Amino acid sequence: YIYYNIQQTLQKNKIAAMIISIDAEKAFDSTIIKTIQALYDKPNARIKVNGSLSKSITLERGTRQGCACSPLLFALYLEPLTQYIRQNKEIIGINIQDKEHKLACYADDILIFLGQPTNSLPK
Repeated sequence: YIYYNIQQTLQKNKIAAMIISIDAEKAFDSTIIKTIQALYDKPNARIKVNGSLSKSITLERGTRQGCACSPLLFALYLEPLTQYIRQNKEIIGINIQDKEHKLACYADDILIFLGQPTNSLPK
């Protein structure tokens, strides 16, 4: 919703701006990945359908759904980035109805809204 409103405002008012989309799937460096992989080495799951369990399958991607580590890992690595962007006065967001918008975060996707992109992007 906010993305649509910002996009419409930019087009209507012909404002020079930039919207950057970041997929945080690859947010972690290789050292921490190896450490976490040791904790998640060859996790298995079974699927329950109509009361019957499937054979065991190996989970090959991502963190396990419902794992307590997932939000903690996200917070440890992405929250500092989002706080830096929010607090940096040199990174100019996009103003709509006297409110500055710099970020929209959902799951592992981040949208960064930059007003004055020539000045804000290098920051």
